[in-house]
Parts: sequence; structure tokens; C-alpha cells
Amino acid sequence: MPVKVWVAGESTEYSIGRGTVKEVLQALDIDYRDCTVYPSLDAKPVPGMEINILDSDTRIEEEKRSIPFVVERRQDSHLALGEEKTLAAGQNGEKIITVSYTNIDGKMVKRELGETITVEPQSEIVAVGTNKTVETSRGNVSYRMVKTMEATAYTAADGDGNGITSIGLTAKHGIIAVDPHVIPYGTRVYIPGYGFAVAGDTGGAIIGNRIDLFMDSYHDAISFGRRNVEMYILE
Repeated sequence: MPVKVWVAGESTEYSIGRGTVKEVLQALDIDYRDCTVYPSLDAKPVPGMEINILDSDTRIEEEKRSIPFVVERRQDSHLALGEEKTLAAGQNGEKIITVSYTNIDGKMVKRELGETITVEPQSEIVAVGTNKTVETSRGNVSYRMVKTMEATAYTAADGDGNGITSIGLTAKHGIIAVDPHVIPYGTRVYIPGYGFAVAGDTGGAIIGNRIDLFMDSYHDAISFGRRNVEMYILE
């Protein structure tokens, strides 16, 4: 396995077999007498380990450092879209960094030798809302899609004038004509400025993203005219 051995501020890479740090140094014929070895001589090498041979002029210190917690976000369909709620507060962890200070050619060189985690950080858990809602006179209502539609208006006198829609419903406020290939019959929708409605009629000119809103009076239909509206398709 590959390891790196540091001596007097310089490193050399070796490929070694298994054993302890002491056995590795003995096999490599590296003199560690009167030196501090980090990790310890009885440590088991792992791939990529750095073994440090520190002479008596090297100072070893330990530094306590914080480990920042991470924020874990979880989707929550019970919360409104974009709303966030903290389920568990995060807590930083702690670790001890072992560092060495060696005087090399009159310059003090600092190296990090290793670290030991003393306190594991605790993740902060945040619920993130995915429930799409629209504000209505009945409060916030969930929807699954919003479409921009070209809207016109009609009354019971339009069509054959019998006040019955193409699928047999009584024409009244809250019934809209749709292209059933785009908006299936029976779909519940909300249209700001008009209110809640059901796709329950169609017409020869209602093709694609066009809808016709039933109005109770000719005056209301004429006043509405033709305009683009946001149509919320409800859950």
C-alpha cells in the first residue's frame, strides 16, 4: 500500500506491506531513535498514511477546531411551496488537530500531522415545502399546475340557448368551457377575478389554451371581453 514518510521536512513515498508503523520503518531502514513518531509506532498503516519522523527540535502542539454542521433539506408536501421549517437544530462538532513546528533553514515550518474528531457535528434538518397554494376567498388552496389561458365569456343564451352544457350540466357561474384535449372535463380550477370553476362545457371556438367563462348576465360577459388569465388547476 502507498504511504508517505516525512523526515526533516521532506517526504518520500513508499509502497509497503502490512504491519505496524514500527515494522514499516524498520523494513525501510529509517532511523527513528531519539525522535517522535506520528502516528505512534504501534499504529496500523492505511493507504495514503503520512508517517512523520520528528526530531527533538520539532515542537508538537494540539489545536482545537470547530467542525461546522451541515444543513440537510427535506421536501415536505405538507408545507407551502418555499416555506421552511427547522425540524432539528444543527450543532457544530469539534476536532483536535495535531500540528508540528520545525525549524528548517531558519524558517519555522508548520505542518498538520493528523486529526481526531472528539465531538461529531449534528446536522440541521430543515423541511422545505413543496405544496403549491394560491390565495383565494376560501383561504390558501393547493394546486398542481398553473396555466395562462386566453379567456372569453358567455351566457345561457349562447349556443343552443337551453342552458345545458355539452356534457349535460346546468350552465351557471362556475362552469367553464374548455378544450377537453387540454383540460379534461371535470377538472377543478381557480381563476383570480372569477373564482372556483369546473371544466364542464366546450365550444367550436374553444381550442387549445382557450377557455370560455359562464357569466350570469350578458352585461357581465360583454364587460369581461377577451383577456389572458392565470388558471390554477387544483389538486
